[in-house]
Amino acid sequence: MIKAYVRPSIPSDPEKVAPILRPQDKEEIEAVVGPDHVTALAYARESCALPLTMIDAQERPFGMFGVMSHPTCAGYGNIWLLSSDYLFEAKIPFIRQCKLWQSAIEEPYQLVGNVVLESNRQHVRWLRWLGYRFVGRHPELGLKKQPFLEFVRITKG
Repeated sequence: MIKAYVRPSIPSDPEKVAPILRPQDKEEIEAVVGPDHVTALAYARESCALPLTMIDAQERPFGMFGVMSHPTCAGYGNIWLLSSDYLFEAKIPFIRQCKLWQSAIEEPYQLVGNVVLESNRQHVRWLRWLGYRFVGRHPELGLKKQPFLEFVRITKG
């Protein structure tokens, strides 16, 4: 079985993960904030109370995820995940571990959600598995005016 682990992110992780991102994840970053993948990952990491990094058995980062505070809505967090294709080789340990980390990264928020590029089918499946509900479709969102799906999950009631 492939060994992979989730650990709290460190400042050097964005520079290691950005060059190996899946094409779909690069496309999603570019559609929303532009082509600088390192800056996007660093901003996401710095904006999270608990940013997480997926590492392989040799402690090489291959993906990052977390929940960042929404800039204008108190109590609302934006969940995100960006990774290399290695995530799909390590999907069993990742799936097991992300369920363990889910409550910790969502804990400060009453509502967690975001948008996902409609064509990013792997992320859509992951979000459904985590219990998120898709509540809307935005046919022309972001810098490139591409279709995105909006999703949410109530974490505290």
